[in-house]
Amino acid sequence: MKKTIINSKFTGQQKLMLTVFMIIAFLIGLPTLIYLFIEMPGQPNYVNSFSDYFFSSLFFVSIFLFMLLFSKQGIITDNGNLKYSLFIFGIPFLSKKINLENITDITILTYRASQKLAWVSVANPDLSVSTEISKVVLLNSNHSYKDIILITRRRDYAEKIIKSLNEELNLEYNIYSPPVISRRRR
Repeated sequence: MKKTIINSKFTGQQKLMLTVFMIIAFLIGLPTLIYLFIEMPGQPNYVNSFSDYFFSSLFFVSIFLFMLLFSKQGIITDNGNLKYSLFIFGIPFLSKKINLENITDITILTYRASQKLAWVSVANPDLSVSTEISKVVLLNSNHSYKDIILITRRRDYAEKIIKSLNEELNLEYNIYSPPVISRRRR
């Protein structure tokens, strides 16, 4: 089993939002969870309500958000099988098997994109940040079928994935050239 781990799936803005939600969930969930399991001496027996259980579950939500915050994306190749996976501290967390039937080629498709940041666009609605997105795509022999397996903002990460798939699964790197379909004139 060979793992190729590249980068986080989240942007800086998304990581900031995850951090804020994680801290809020932790600060609400931990005291409520402690309160559920500690009986106060001299206090009457208290029947826990639904809201107590709900707020205590926020502690477990904060743990999940912590794991997502430090997750990275990558691929796993094992005995001719390919899986896309999220890794937490190098351990596969969520995996999705990718069908390699009739797949012979691999390529990188590059797109230009722009992103508006929420707190900046309020002051200047026309301000956006331009980026380049690289998609690692599996292709069949005549390039009529394509399957996107990974999206990253850095081309060197996409090239690292391509090199790994070329070594492990013998997929050939080609430039994407879809078949031309002749249309009937009316």
